Amino acid sequence: MEPLFVDKDRLSRVKSLLPKIEKAYQEYAEKNYFPGYAFGVMVDGKLIHSGSAGDNFFLDNPLDVLRKETMKYFEKAGKIIQVEEIIAQNQLSGYFIMKGEQSSLKISFSLTPHFLALIQTFTIEENE
Repeated sequence: MEPLFVDKDRLSRVKSLLPKIEKAYQEYAEKNYFPGYAFGVMVDGKLIHSGSAGDNFFLDNPLDVLRKETMKYFEKAGKIIQVEEIIAQNQLSGYFIMKGEQSSLKISFSLTPHFLALIQTFTIEENE
């Protein structure tokens, strides 16, 4: 059964909160010494905003390019209906599958070999 939302203006209300959401993530990361983070805000199963921070990762992956490429995949996948558990490939890399109504996405990543690991690589592709 799909959730029922009576507030038809919820999208604009959530969008108006995005600056506060960004600030909350940034402050929490700084307070807890997070080396990097990424997040997405979804409404009605669609990604409406994403944010992230992590200096090392974005040297090789400009945020504007990464955001544009990632959004293309999410738009094609449609509403995300399930996120599977992370499958570890070794201690520093793995992937997980996000199932959408139209297609599934495979999100792969690797981490740096530091005590506080950073995201080293990230790829998104359609899952066959």
